[in-house]
Amino acid sequence: MPLLEVHDLHVRYGGVIAVRGIDLSVDEGRVEVVLGANGAGKTSTLRAICGQLRQSQGHVRWADSDISTWPSFKVARAGLVLVPEGRRVFAPLSVYENLLLGGYTNKSKARRAELLESVFTMFPILGERRKQPAGLLSGGEQQMLAFGRAMMAEPKVMLMDEPSMGLSPAMVERIMDAIGDIAKTGIGILMVEQNAMAALEVAESAIVLERGHIVLSGTADEIRTHPDVVKAFLGDKATAG
Repeated sequence: MPLLEVHDLHVRYGGVIAVRGIDLSVDEGRVEVVLGANGAGKTSTLRAICGQLRQSQGHVRWADSDISTWPSFKVARAGLVLVPEGRRVFAPLSVYENLLLGGYTNKSKARRAELLESVFTMFPILGERRKQPAGLLSGGEQQMLAFGRAMMAEPKVMLMDEPSMGLSPAMVERIMDAIGDIAKTGIGILMVEQNAMAALEVAESAIVLERGHIVLSGTADEIRTHPDVVKAFLGDKATAG
């Protein structure tokens, strides 16, 4: 059974329906990507899953529990953690302090130290700059910090909202490599991403949203080469050569 299962998810903003009947699942160590244009319902889907929005219809199941009505803090403590769009690090605080905030619910000092060491091993630059204010990091380094902060909560699944936004092509590649490394630790990942070509390199499977509907789902290879959507979502480069 997948760790996370979403069935018939609907999200409404007043009279506007943003998400219409989405089904998806995420299991440990796998990367599922959600693609689509601006306004397709991608971020609303993540926010409803993690409890920041209340769905108007449907169910979100986490392991053996229906978490559809859980508040977001309870969802996070259960192991389903959001890495928000724009990274949202605490700029005046040091890298070290930002990471400690991610593990604030863990009362074991020894365990927090182990988690910090694992984050610094995965992202050595954070270890080198642990005393530096987070606001002085580059965009890519801040994204690594956002990943590390989420890992301090010992998640079983991480929800990632546009992790490559605003980054250079070289840094996008590094961030996608990092996402693959996180998945290799056994953490499941549900990633919303507009850079489809980069995301599909690291994902096992994907769904494509249009106006809140799933218009296509399949393996990353199937989505990458599907003739009906490749030009709309991936651009002409996807068919070049």
